[in-house]
Amino acid sequence: MTTELIAQAISIVTIVGWLLRMLFKHYYRKIAMRRMIWKYLQDSFMDGYDCMEGYRAMIRKTCMEDAKERFCKKN
Repeated sequence: MTTELIAQAISIVTIVGWLLRMLFKHYYRKIAMRRMIWKYLQDSFMDGYDCMEGYRAMIRKTCMEDAKERFCKKN
């Protein structure tokens, strides 16, 4: 009787442990995928931001050169 209870308890613990492990692996993968996607989005945003900053600097430089030329033509 006691050995049967011990065997049942061990099998229940084994099954519950296996289910918990499977759940943990599933959610760990899900969280890892979200982190990977979030990192990709941050990187792509920063790439676009750097590109826009470069365009902005180019436009600012061009406008300053145009303003200098117009100022020199007036004088």
